[in-house]
Amino acid sequence: WHVLTAGHVVDINDDGIADEGPGNYSFNLNFGSNYSSTHTASAVSVHPDFTGFNNPSTNDDLAILTLSNPIPEEVPIYELWRTPLNTPGQTIPMVGYGRSGDGVSGYTTYASWTIKRLGYSNVDDSDPDDEGSGSAEVWEADFDGPTDKTNRIGETTLGNDLETTLGGGDSGGPGF
Repeated sequence: WHVLTAGHVVDINDDGIADEGPGNYSFNLNFGSNYSSTHTASAVSVHPDFTGFNNPSTNDDLAILTLSNPIPEEVPIYELWRTPLNTPGQTIPMVGYGRSGDGVSGYTTYASWTIKRLGYSNVDDSDPDDEGSGSAEVWEADFDGPTDKTNRIGETTLGNDLETTLGGGDSGGPGF
């Protein structure tokens, strides 16, 4: 019934508020086939501390779509990760439909609604909670090239066969 996504997916004008009524947002599944089912939202809840993407920070960039009907029972559901990601070098699998490429050439392909991509990146740094709890709230990773000399931040690379970053079209997609 509920989908966790990025707040900026529903807030295009960066004011921290969903831009449209819930019926204008939908969740598409590609389970077993392209566009296997589409689910319209019945409610949209933006994180109360979200003030817009990078306005002034990326913190709290979360929203929950409540769907009008449940997703099919056979679709896998994943537990939320609740352990803080503040360990440099921790590897995170990322899945999305956004732009893709490599750490040398940058983005070389466009986003696709039907081509799911999997890649990995290492946590290189983290930013603190902007409400002042002292906990890490945002993790940072870069798009490293094939050798440690091509790193922009952090110390390790996974190489061009595995290393990835987020691209346009990945917003709201999971990092495992």
